[in-house]
Amino acid sequence: MPEKLSKSLSTLTIQQAGALMVLKADWRLHALSDNLATMLGAEQELEPGDDLADRLGRQFAHDSRGWAQGLDANSGMVRYLRHEGEAGILDLSITQVGERYVVSFEPARPGKTIARDALVQRFLHKLRPLSDVSAIAEGAAMQIRMFTQADHVAIVLTDGEHGGQVLAQSGAEAFTLASSATSFRQLLPGVDDPGSAGMIVDTQDAGWLVRTADNEDPDIELQHSPLRQPKASTVVALGEQGARGALWFPLLGATGPVGLVLCRRATPRHCDAARRAATDLAVSYLALMIQAHRQG
Repeated sequence: MPEKLSKSLSTLTIQQAGALMVLKADWRLHALSDNLATMLGAEQELEPGDDLADRLGRQFAHDSRGWAQGLDANSGMVRYLRHEGEAGILDLSITQVGERYVVSFEPARPGKTIARDALVQRFLHKLRPLSDVSAIAEGAAMQIRMFTQADHVAIVLTDGEHGGQVLAQSGAEAFTLASSATSFRQLLPGVDDPGSAGMIVDTQDAGWLVRTADNEDPDIELQHSPLRQPKASTVVALGEQGARGALWFPLLGATGPVGLVLCRRATPRHCDAARRAATDLAVSYLALMIQAHRQG
């Protein structure tokens, strides 16, 4: 990590799988991870308070304003894009939190660009002919395991704090859950929002420090980044399950989250942003299909 730190230092970190910047409404850096300059191929170190156009060029500042167009602080919308910069091709996600914009950068998967719509169409093509919820869930678990390259995928309906039901699971027996599943809080303790997706590349990741120009930690903004560092309780729970890495996606019903899709790996592996975006969309369709079959 760079030795030079700004005067005001956050104690927060992000996972080493990417880099992060938080932009103010005037397009100055509010917060950034210590590896941002390296990931973007900047010629000099970046500091909180820097003007984006001055440090990274007018074209980059113009492009980033285009990424942010149409976002709404109240919708929770996340936009996934691909950026070709000085240091290579990056996948990025951007969301608006209040008057600030949270941008997460991750190295793009080498080779052919992942076609999100094609993956989702294949997912739906496999599931549409199936006639009952169990078969749909089993087919979905196998498809999602291929999408994410996880060792095990479980589709769980949760019932508040009191437990739930495993609809289907696919993969390594070591991760098999009992049919009467534990609650979301027991599966992923420390994860505050059961309605949001999350990623842990490696539970033993020390992370990158995040610096800010203000006398406050950018905790709220970091909660909206896929690179946010997991809490200790989450890491402990996954370790007890034999996992070094995990992904999870919410099953959203009409009134909020009704379950989750939990993907776990015994070894660290980064599932790139394009595949996560495809899986997120596929899980949204899965939730609708489960709801339709249960109601009809």
